[in-house]
Amino acid sequence: MRGSIQKALISLGVAGALAACAVLYPCFAAETKLPRAKVLLLVAGPMHDHKAIGKVVEQSLKDYGRFDVTKVEGNLNALLAEKLKPYDVIIYFNTAFKLSDQQREGVIEFVAKGKGLVVVHSGADTTDKQWEEFIGCRSVCREPRRKHAVEIRDKNNPITAGMENFEIEEEDFGLRFDIERVTILAISPGKDMYTPPMPAAYTMNSGEGRIVYISFGHDAKVCSDPNFKKLLCRGALWAAAQPLLEPAPKPAE
Repeated sequence: MRGSIQKALISLGVAGALAACAVLYPCFAAETKLPRAKVLLLVAGPMHDHKAIGKVVEQSLKDYGRFDVTKVEGNLNALLAEKLKPYDVIIYFNTAFKLSDQQREGVIEFVAKGKGLVVVHSGADTTDKQWEEFIGCRSVCREPRRKHAVEIRDKNNPITAGMENFEIEEEDFGLRFDIERVTILAISPGKDMYTPPMPAAYTMNSGEGRIVYISFGHDAKVCSDPNFKKLLCRGALWAAAQPLLEPAPKPAE
């Protein structure tokens, strides 16, 4: 029996084997050092307090225990192809700063070769047609900040598995998005005026890589919300093609 299990784990590869071990041997996830993803956290633009957002998100990623984080503030040249080589996934907070052709192509090439991208909130607020096509959406309007009820639509996806519907105080984007290319994870019922309902979070594939979009993330308060942090951290692992096993809880002091 043990030999057949070992052969099966080998055939699954590293990520699959780790996930299978967590099911077969419940103590495995707590005792095994899980793989870490190398993250470029880019925060930029004048429309949001990107420094405060960057501080909160960087700490959330570190606390999650699965990421090695490099934070860059305001310098879009971090997206040039040569600069992206060390990373597994980009987390992209940017408002109003337009990407150059070289910066945009750096990200597109990065994802096409099997890496990941998480676009947050106003990263979709763009007039760049190529960027819109690449990430699968564009912000076309926004609703005033208020408390939104968020409905989890895909409870089988590893990013949203086990998550319940929740509320979050946030402005809400109306999106033009490509329904044929995206997998919707969550919607805000406040978007029911739109047909089809627009996503609060979705995933899509691009080339050999993966993209996640999360519509929330206006300020540090929103980014401190436990459900936002779960979507972001799990989404970053999924985009980086890492197993989505939860890290073992830190022992009480």
